[in-house]
Amino acid sequence: MKTERSREVPVHPVLARVLEEWRQKGWERKQGRAPTADDLVVPSRRGEHRRDPVVHGQLREDLELLGLRGRRVHDTRRTFISLALADGADRDKLAWVTHGPKGDIVSLDTTLPWESLCAEVAKLKVELRPPSTPTGGALPSDDAR
Repeated sequence: MKTERSREVPVHPVLARVLEEWRQKGWERKQGRAPTADDLVVPSRRGEHRRDPVVHGQLREDLELLGLRGRRVHDTRRTFISLALADGADRDKLAWVTHGPKGDIVSLDTTLPWESLCAEVAKLKVELRPPSTPTGGALPSDDAR
């Protein structure tokens, strides 16, 4: 974390399904034990935070496997924002989700309802590919993307 301050962020319903599958089966296969509430979602082999160069390298490998052009890790947030806005998300609420409140006094004195933030994230239209698809994963629901 850049600021060393954690914050809660809504999870898209499709990602929630993927993460639940990971928690139920994948995490233990990768780490050799069941996850606990204190574990990172995707830790390094030693159970620690992954290092930036490792994360970037794994992203490049995944993109190549999926037949997609190379991107930076930061581009994933940019893509999420762009596609969610195209699908009707509110720019201000989406900025709250992705960047937190601004430093101005109005933002600091404002608390948006959790349900409202969740609704903005859920506006992104994605769906899981069927398991029979060789690459698996989530796709935008509009094939034109």
